[in-house]
Amino acid sequence: MLTGLKAYPFKRPEDKGPCLIYFLVSEQRGHVITQRWQVDIWGQDFIVTRNTSKLIANTFERFRGNINGVEIQKGHVENRRESFYNNGELINISLDLILIHQIRT
Repeated sequence: MLTGLKAYPFKRPEDKGPCLIYFLVSEQRGHVITQRWQVDIWGQDFIVTRNTSKLIANTFERFRGNINGVEIQKGHVENRRESFYNNGELINISLDLILIHQIRT
């Protein structure tokens, strides 16, 4: 469950509290729209941060459904990275999510 986890677009605030950052990396248009999103999970407890990243990855892997009125045909986790800062006191796990959906008319 992600209750209580703060989510921010683009940039992590200065405080070191656990949070989730998301932003659109790229978008390709053709017969469908393919978007690459990066989601960064920041935390101070490795197990909690990793479990949160797994929950998000499992949610989007093979995802089909509606997000804010956009009908997603397919979701996919393309990449996962772990980074450690301040001698391991701060953990960042990055997920590259691919979302494919129809062009709205």
